[in-house]
This record gives sequence, structure tokens and C-alpha cells, in this order.
Amino acid sequence: MHVTYDPEVIDYSRLLTSARRMRCASVVYTFDEEQYQIADRAGASSIVEWKPSLETRRVRKSEQKYHLRNTALAYLPLNELQAVKLNVLASSRFRGGQSKAAKLLSPRQRALMGRISTAISEDRGALSGLSFPVDQEGLVAYQKALLDRLEEIEK
Repeated sequence: MHVTYDPEVIDYSRLLTSARRMRCASVVYTFDEEQYQIADRAGASSIVEWKPSLETRRVRKSEQKYHLRNTALAYLPLNELQAVKLNVLASSRFRGGQSKAAKLLSPRQRALMGRISTAISEDRGALSGLSFPVDQEGLVAYQKALLDRLEEIEK
């Protein structure tokens, strides 16, 4: 993952220390010798000098929610930041992802998540045909369609 940060807000050393504490920096990719030295002093166990190649590409929007596709979270209306964070938690690499995921949701989203879970536990295909929007513009229409479908199911 490439992280863009503002050195006026947090310096590179503090960024690495925070990432290590959160266990999300098992490998640190550095852009130059200065970053390499800082990572080394910060105690990074694996440091790799990153060199951009022609193989590097941006991840398509549809791939950004890859791990969410197989969970009830796939149907929950999320903003982009929530979707990215929840996608990481939904991957098998994180223990306790479900409890951490709940902390990222608003009370309204948690309530809606309960309704979604109930609906798909009773009928796996209950929400089929609803496709989560790729962009934020379609989110309002999607949420309305989801709520309408849940009301039909709950009758």
C-alpha cells in the first residue's frame, strides 16, 4: 500500500512507529536513502527500496472492495474510506476483523447491518440483483433500493 502523508502533520519516523504499533507495516518500502535510514532506526524488520516499474498500476474501483464481496458488508452503504478500511479487515489476514469492523460503522449502519445479516441468513439470495455502486453518486439510489428490498423481505 502506498501512503501519502503530510510531513507538516506527522514526520516519517512517527508514521512508521504508529504503523508498527498497529501491525500494518511488516515491510517498509522506502523511496530514498534518508527514508531507509529512518526506517532502520525505527526498528523496521524488513526494509525494501521501492523502485517504480511498468508493472505498477492503480487498482480499479471494482477491485478496491474485493474482500467485501463475500460478506454481508457487501450490501451495506459505505463511504469510500469505510469501504477501504473494511475491505482490509474482511481479508483473512486480520484476526478479530468483525469486531473491529463494527467500530468503523455508525449506529445507523450497525442497525442496517443487522437487518442485512438477518435477511441473507434466511435466504442467501434475498438481496441478489442489488449491486453496490462503484462511485459515491449512486449511493443514495442504492440505499433507497436496499431499504425497499429489506422492507419487502421483513413483511
